[in-house]
Amino acid sequence: MSIISTDNNEVVKTIPVGKTPKGINFTPDGDWVFVINEGEGTVTAIDTATMEKEATIEVGDKPHNGIASPDGSKFYVTNTASNSVSVINVVSKKVTNTIEGIEGAPHNLNITPNGETLLVTLTQKGELGVIDLNKEKLTATIPVGTGHHVLDITADGKFAYVGNIGADYVSVVDMKKQKEVDQIKVGMGHMERQYPMMGRTFM
Repeated sequence: MSIISTDNNEVVKTIPVGKTPKGINFTPDGDWVFVINEGEGTVTAIDTATMEKEATIEVGDKPHNGIASPDGSKFYVTNTASNSVSVINVVSKKVTNTIEGIEGAPHNLNITPNGETLLVTLTQKGELGVIDLNKEKLTATIPVGTGHHVLDITADGKFAYVGNIGADYVSVVDMKKQKEVDQIKVGMGHMERQYPMMGRTFM
């Protein structure tokens, strides 16, 4: 992982992490950064004060992305090939739970501002997985577009927006109704991957 100074746009330090680093995210207080290493099924925890690697945490198979809870106590990681989400305790740097049964290659994720709901894109099913974080359990799935890439939630927690890289629209999801309520037409995404369950290849 390279650290770039915004004063002069130069690399000031490079920190070794794991194989094929993919996702990266901070805790809300900025004290820790977690790097998701897809190629070896680990997460690297880095102390931002010292800019040193503090821990290597084993998670599931082909982890892709991660996000911290709003209170900074937990860090959630999608395991694409394991169909699961790992729950990491930020203080201990250990996995405290693995949420299983997140079928459909969980990819990207985001969390509601109140910290109660985790949304996970299920790229092989064209759906969003809804995880109740109080129970740490999948409670629903929401049909959206194909091959999701970007997932964001409004600051009031009322809506989620899903960028469907295999389609020409962004899905608008009503969080209370837990369903897609609108489609915003944009340009086609670019995806060189076949989703066997859908039987189509999008380019």
